[in-house]
Amino acid sequence: MADKLLKLVLFTSVVALLAGVSVGYIAGNSASDESPKNEKKVKNVSIDELKNRVSDFVNYNLLKPGVKAELLEASEEDQFYKFYFSIEKDGSKVADLNLYTTKDGEYVILNLIEIPENIEKVRTDDVVKNPSGTVRSGSQTGFDDENEPYIGDENADIVIVGYSSYSCPFSKRFTVETLPKIMENFSVKYVFKDFPVHGEPSIKAHEAAYCAAEQGKYWEYHDILFERQSEWRGDLSKLIDYAELLQLDTDEFKACLDSGKYREEVLKDREEGSKLGVKGTPTLFINGKKIVGAQPYSVFEEAIKEIQSQK
Repeated sequence: MADKLLKLVLFTSVVALLAGVSVGYIAGNSASDESPKNEKKVKNVSIDELKNRVSDFVNYNLLKPGVKAELLEASEEDQFYKFYFSIEKDGSKVADLNLYTTKDGEYVILNLIEIPENIEKVRTDDVVKNPSGTVRSGSQTGFDDENEPYIGDENADIVIVGYSSYSCPFSKRFTVETLPKIMENFSVKYVFKDFPVHGEPSIKAHEAAYCAAEQGKYWEYHDILFERQSEWRGDLSKLIDYAELLQLDTDEFKACLDSGKYREEVLKDREEGSKLGVKGTPTLFINGKKIVGAQPYSVFEEAIKEIQSQK
């Protein structure tokens, strides 16, 4: 219709999992034959009313058999509702999916693309690798692993750079279940990169970890954020409670958190990850080899052994 806003649709990494075209009426309504002058104003519906409908639409109309979508979060964003899904296949996360609906509940849109004033061109040949296979620090689209929090052997031949979100259940699964096995069985350096995916609360949690680092408790705070993920996502005051639990100077911690001094650092990591093609969490780079999702330990074991065999 003439007065409908045109929206751009982006088929991202989930396109191979989709069963068909994904833009249309959520409820399966047919296009109206009425002219714009006779068009009736449609009443908006609540986001809670749409959650089940959107989930069913994604699972039964968009995805191929064997692929499942789990709704993790729904929020209001300008004139749209935004829904964040985790896409799984064979029990493992394979992608993230953000989609939008109009507030009248008629249209579902896979993604909105904002056209920036200045377009930055990034070429694939800007990613430079050193002889060991890791992306060189300072490369235009490579990751910078200097002065970043890490655990393991600083001089290890195997370097794992992980882009994770404290609010992501799959990042939690990798951190709690898989990473300890990797650290136990291999000599690796694991570098943590911030990639908050669930809005402002997630960004604040990443900032809080750096505030804990000022008092020497980065990794302890990092672990609590994952272990108590369901707690703080709905109540950011818990971030202060965790500082108390770790016996930090809470006044100093709160002042740090309120100042937002580490926000730029967090967002810089996320921007860096986006340039590397990170679209969901966790995304891991093992000496430059990309592995997406909370894959089974065997996937990481195979990748590390393959790298070791080439040395």
